[in-house]
Amino acid sequence: MLWLKNISNYMEENSNNKKKIMFLITGSEIGGAEIVVKNIIFNLDYEKFLPIFVSIRPLGKIGEEIGRRCKAVSLDVNKKFNLLFLWKLYKIIKHEEIDILHCHLFHANLIGRIIGKISGVPFIISTIHTDNFGSALRYFLLKITDFLGDKTIVVSQKIKDELIKRKIVAPDKIKVIYNGVAENKKIVTEDELNKKKEYLKIEKNYPIILSVGRLNKIKGHIYLIKALNILKIKYPNLRLLLIGDGPEKKILENKIGQLGLSKNILFLGEIRDLDIYYQLSDIFVLPSINEGFGLSVVEAMSNKLLAIATRVGGVPEIIEEGISGYMANPEDENSIAHVIDRILNLNEEEKKVIINNAYLNFKSKFSLEKMISNYESLYLS
Repeated sequence: MLWLKNISNYMEENSNNKKKIMFLITGSEIGGAEIVVKNIIFNLDYEKFLPIFVSIRPLGKIGEEIGRRCKAVSLDVNKKFNLLFLWKLYKIIKHEEIDILHCHLFHANLIGRIIGKISGVPFIISTIHTDNFGSALRYFLLKITDFLGDKTIVVSQKIKDELIKRKIVAPDKIKVIYNGVAENKKIVTEDELNKKKEYLKIEKNYPIILSVGRLNKIKGHIYLIKALNILKIKYPNLRLLLIGDGPEKKILENKIGQLGLSKNILFLGEIRDLDIYYQLSDIFVLPSINEGFGLSVVEAMSNKLLAIATRVGGVPEIIEEGISGYMANPEDENSIAHVIDRILNLNEEEKKVIINNAYLNFKSKFSLEKMISNYESLYLS
């Protein structure tokens, strides 16, 4: 087990006067929960807090980025399960004299509660990013370990209501803190936009749809592709940019080939700097089958891009139908196609009103500053 060495000296100075927070997460590849953890760590007040990052699985891209900011370690759990990692976690907690253990995702929440309690951590927090844990056993395990934690954070009111209804979490221990994103203040020039469109072989007047997310079945990309197939007769120049990678890519590529949409849909892979793609697109679509929150919708709103999302999870808490965006039914290509068609027929003034409403909603409820303030208040409580 190796600590990443590139740690800023100022974080170590007077560390005894700061609260040591261990952020424990299941894995650290690119994903919504992982990005939230990174945003918290990168934006904490380092006069008050000293973060330490631990990934149960080997360090992924997000974990490596975090390692350039603070201590980061992997417990190196992969396909070969070895209970020795529990002892490693216990030793790190004791050695670092952790004040707060903040756990994210199912395995980290479960393990963190148990090892955190055994090792005597004063304050244990679980953040739950979804109400869909995949099996009754997982709900049961979270329920019977709830007493070991001090606070449970959820990223939407819907998750809170569901967990209380199922008696997974005690009502007095649960709190909603919405995920937040940083406002994009980078302006991409017209020349840069035109060059990017030229590179993508997209004509200037072609309407562009953007979708950002890991290519997992739960993200519902297949229904967006089918929706494009419905729209292609009316909008033959419509283009869809898919940003992300994942296990469904081959299946989606095959479907696109079958439908004859290869010219209409572009796979761009994983891209970290998305500014130019938000600014050259006309519509953002999140076609998820299930979604705990919908971080990419907030990112679109912060970039003043008109958003469509399926009516799942915490998404209705982000979008007010017809006011700050539009909703479609999940697993329903006809519904998605209908909403896209509706937006393409709005006039510019109607679009501006919706985009402005969405941006104001982002500023008041879903900004990075708001999220950090809420978490820092929790850490100091």
